[in-house]
Amino acid sequence: VCEIGSSAPGEVAMLGELVRPHVVVITSVAAAHLEQFGSVERVAVEKASLLGSLAEDGLAVVNGDSDVLNRALRYYRRRIVHFGTTDAAELRLTGYEPQGAAQRFQFNRRIWARLALPGRHNALNALAAIAVAQRFGIDPAESAETLAGFRGAEMRLQWMELGQVIVINDTYNANPASVAAAVEVLSDTPGGRRVIIAGDMCELGPEARALHLRAGRDIARAGIDLVVGVGDLGRSVAMAAAQDGAESLEFESVEAALPGVADVLKNGDVVLVKGSRAMAMERLIGPIRDAFAGDSRLAGSNLQKDTED
Repeated sequence: VCEIGSSAPGEVAMLGELVRPHVVVITSVAAAHLEQFGSVERVAVEKASLLGSLAEDGLAVVNGDSDVLNRALRYYRRRIVHFGTTDAAELRLTGYEPQGAAQRFQFNRRIWARLALPGRHNALNALAAIAVAQRFGIDPAESAETLAGFRGAEMRLQWMELGQVIVINDTYNANPASVAAAVEVLSDTPGGRRVIIAGDMCELGPEARALHLRAGRDIARAGIDLVVGVGDLGRSVAMAAAQDGAESLEFESVEAALPGVADVLKNGDVVLVKGSRAMAMERLIGPIRDAFAGDSRLAGSNLQKDTED
């Protein structure tokens, strides 16, 4: 299994020629790396180019909900299986039940699966995995059962119970689509106030400020109670959210936020921490842990619990 990424046009095609895949998976297309690509359409073309190195009898598993991706794929004559919510998807999400740090989801109106990760987008990712397993002869019902044992990675919607505060650590990276997906998880999580600590989303090019302002408005409309903006662009998120009625607070940098970030939180809060890798937003979790949980350990369904005390 190889992960292929790109930060400039042509890299996916070049790496695809090195890998020569039998199966290609394209999970999504979104506004990311726009500094180099300029538009979402060009991102879609870059990702679709991976099919150029796919074996003639190979399989492409792609997100059927992305019109821009489907347009880019029409130039490639390969077998394609779609997953998503569209009626045309061979693996279609037909039910979704958030359960805090986990979820249940249904596909094709017949099979329910449990996943120890939150987020509708992770249900869609699971459908892509089921499609690949099916290509290798594994029955979808068996795949669904096996998914219950999957555990996620650190800093990707990592669930942390810190005393009376729940922190959702999604600090590995950020773009507008991943922020929207994480905010949906935050909105679905029961608790007291819902808080987002939002850092800069990097590599978005000339539209960066506008995309941050749009994210702030969307966050406020999602009913998030408090928006804490960190960094130059993160502060734009907080400013736009405040204009749409959310309570907001701004810090110039992560370093400026370290002494005071815990002071703005209360027992019962559910806190999403989100930002691009360059921001290293996970540094803000330490002060929250110290204020609310002392040396409490990570907990939650997407991490193995530490039982060696």
